[in-house]
Amino acid sequence: MRVLIVGLGNMGQSHALAHHHNPKSAICGLVNRSPRDLPPDLQGYPLLDSFDEGLALNPDLVVIATYSDSHADLAIRAMEAAAHVFVEKPLATSVQDADRVSAPTVTLASRIPVRCPARRVCLCPAGNGE
Repeated sequence: MRVLIVGLGNMGQSHALAHHHNPKSAICGLVNRSPRDLPPDLQGYPLLDSFDEGLALNPDLVVIATYSDSHADLAIRAMEAAAHVFVEKPLATSVQDADRVSAPTVTLASRIPVRCPARRVCLCPAGNGE
């Protein structure tokens, strides 16, 4: 699975390291808007300046670990690019944005797990929930 990591703060790096060590994951790019010092395990991956550059790599999964106010828009753009999405909490900063994010899961057959302490929430296409 080709994975794009967006946001390289503490949580983004944690997700990137988890995918680095997962034999079923192949990180295709790391996106951050500013330079970051990365741990040695992540230094060999392409470091991209923009989300658009990352989507151009056609990832199967986009991990969003950016500032909360960007989660909804980035998740929708990733689904529109035919990727599954993992969003660090919160999914959105308003109910309206959460509704905007959940709507494409029905028509685009994308899944959006949201990391929540001690539980996992998955927005799945209608009739295909787990």
